[in-house]
Amino acid sequence: MAEVKLDRKGIDRVVAMIKVMNPVKWALIEGRIETDLSIKISRQALNSSPGYERIRKAYKNRKQELRGIPSPTLISYTKNDMDMARRIEEQRALIEELEHSIERQRAFISAIAEEAKDNPSVREVLGRVKHKILRSTQRL
Repeated sequence: MAEVKLDRKGIDRVVAMIKVMNPVKWALIEGRIETDLSIKISRQALNSSPGYERIRKAYKNRKQELRGIPSPTLISYTKNDMDMARRIEEQRALIEELEHSIERQRAFISAIAEEAKDNPSVREVLGRVKHKILRSTQRL
């Protein structure tokens, strides 16, 4: 196995370099490492050495970006966004249904109130119901 020649700062610089490269090719990365960091290192070492996982991952992600293939992180964000959008739509539909239900209940209450104006027994029943509701809400 090849010995890791780049330290953490060197790896950070290479990863940052890869993130802005266009096109991204191992030969270009090798050349930039040699000129910028004065280290001669092969593509095989960068692609297979245990210390360079971040470089391999940055290379793979940048290649995917340039090809138009979404990265796994983007896919997970997109899936989460889609789930959230679906939940939002479900909540909007529920709100719409509840608002419709409230309107029907208000119409029903208005009809009962109109009937109570002419009928004393209905007025008495409404008074008792109102009194019960007021007592039960005061306990809460």
